[in-house]
Amino acid sequence: MTTVIAEGLEKAHEAVMTAASKNKKTVDLERDLVDVTTNQRQTTDHGVPISNTDNWLRSVDDRCTGPSLLEDQIAREKRIPECVVHARGTGAFGNFKLLENCEDVTYAKVLTNTSRNTPVFVRFSTVQGSKGSADTVRDVRGFATKFYTDEGNWDLVRNNIPVFFIQDAIKFPDFVHAVKPEPHNEVPQAQTAHNNFWDFCYLHPEATHMFMWAMSDRAIPQSYRMMQGFGVNTFLLINKEGKRYLDLLIQTIPEEKQDDFEFNILDATKIWPEDLVPPRTIGVLELNRNVDEFFPQTEQVAFYTSHIIPGINFSDDPLLQGRNFSYFDTQISRLGINWEELPINRPVCPVLNHNRDGAMKHRITKGSINYWPNRFEAAKPDEPAPQGAFGFELDHCDDHIVYERMAGKCLAEINLTLAQQVAEVVGALILQKALMANHGRKTIYLSQTEFPPKTPTIASRRIAIMIGDRYDPVAYKGIQTAVKVAGALLFVIGTKRSPIYADGESKETLQGIIADHQYDGQRSTMFDATFIPGGPHVETLRKNGQIRYWIAETFGHLKPLAGMGEAAELMKEALGSVLDVQVVTNSNAQPVEWYGVVTAGGVQKPESFKESVEIAKGAKDFVGMFFYQIAQHRNYQRELDGLSSTVAW
Repeated sequence: MTTVIAEGLEKAHEAVMTAASKNKKTVDLERDLVDVTTNQRQTTDHGVPISNTDNWLRSVDDRCTGPSLLEDQIAREKRIPECVVHARGTGAFGNFKLLENCEDVTYAKVLTNTSRNTPVFVRFSTVQGSKGSADTVRDVRGFATKFYTDEGNWDLVRNNIPVFFIQDAIKFPDFVHAVKPEPHNEVPQAQTAHNNFWDFCYLHPEATHMFMWAMSDRAIPQSYRMMQGFGVNTFLLINKEGKRYLDLLIQTIPEEKQDDFEFNILDATKIWPEDLVPPRTIGVLELNRNVDEFFPQTEQVAFYTSHIIPGINFSDDPLLQGRNFSYFDTQISRLGINWEELPINRPVCPVLNHNRDGAMKHRITKGSINYWPNRFEAAKPDEPAPQGAFGFELDHCDDHIVYERMAGKCLAEINLTLAQQVAEVVGALILQKALMANHGRKTIYLSQTEFPPKTPTIASRRIAIMIGDRYDPVAYKGIQTAVKVAGALLFVIGTKRSPIYADGESKETLQGIIADHQYDGQRSTMFDATFIPGGPHVETLRKNGQIRYWIAETFGHLKPLAGMGEAAELMKEALGSVLDVQVVTNSNAQPVEWYGVVTAGGVQKPESFKESVEIAKGAKDFVGMFFYQIAQHRNYQRELDGLSSTVAW
């Protein structure tokens, strides 16, 4: 009976979630959806049933030997060229909800009608690497969004960094060549740590702003959920009166004030300082549905900066003008001239024009007219309407001209102390005086630490709990429940994948816990925080160098650590190179938090854990302290105080 009720609740939940994620676009895609879990039989691509998928069709003699026949059509592989940049990506469907009517700056209905729910498809990506490259590399991330509006598709082709390497699109091919693997040996993959990239940056001073962002934590985001997206280019917003505004996502400048700044606002290598041009929050983007199949959706989705809608127009931004050309050229090279008719790319509104023919044409247009003007007036036009990253990168440059230029001149004009530190690491000339003084102005709006979430949360964070045989079951279950209630994800990292038993449990009467991963198969880099309960199992963990390395690596990456009972001492030992590690030393003492390392002593009691935890600064209980540190994402003070560099990781 219990099983039946559980299955019913699961189906009801699935039905609710499916209904919530449905919109005009997902309904539109259903006409192309095929479910392989049905009882249908296999066919060829032209619909003929297939009876044998194991043997190639052959002409055989009485000994059953003979040549294979090329007429057998099922042995075909289909591929298209991968993207030159942004090849490695993942996608999701969702909705855009407008919160504020923007009629004062635009008449675009998607930005003026707050009752609308606009379907979207978002593709996240890395820039440099090929399709098979890692997601964890230091790189700019793409954040392209396709809005399926009632007036047509609007593509906002964004990155997670607000500026770019070049000012003029004429340099885009050279930039791509320089950032990709070097041509003589095709290495390194998905990395900028090589001569050609840094040589390009030195010879193009406008790239300085961008590579400073790329050497920050912005280029190694915790997850796609923790990223921002910036349009980079400047667009025109046009209101009903025809007055135009220059717009970068949600920052607007009246056209008559575009010359009031000491920099060119159309320069994509510059930001619009938020203290001078305050951002305006106008809507919420919700992602609520994964793709059904990677290739026809995530791989074939095509973004194009020229896809705009009435009320939005192009500025004189020279980088944008080049993107308007190159993006279309890329799509017809990969997908063919009719790429906009593919299911993932087609609009949800009616499409009618006099374009005809071309390879892979899908739409069929009736009638004898294919031009304008025409005698029937058919289809007439509408009315007008920091140091560590630099050291690593430049250390991989074996051409002394490259790293001496960067450390000895370029970085010195940004920050002399930074340049001196990098020069010492990579063996370049250490300057005592910058060749050009930095203006020294600062703004808090560029800081990742100044704007934490208004309401601390650990929802969707990945938390590793490390256990072996004879772990403390009370601490394990207490954290497990609290993590689930808080909306985070708990992953058990075990000393083995066979059953693991708690202290005091009998192998004969209990099934034990099956770990999600054995520690050899995972890295701490895949998780936002690590928790180790107390118990005799800690002695087993203490003897394992890889587990001690896991703790040190987590600390080095500025992520929260938490341990109870014997685990507190294990953490102190693993971080032994850090002076004065402060952990709880008395089994009855209050929990201790030190640079994001939270420890509590003794064997835990069930009443020590609450199902619902208030995540707030200054929490006194162990779980509250730990969850608050996770909500802060990283403990940057470790790095600022020089502690993270003293552990071996």
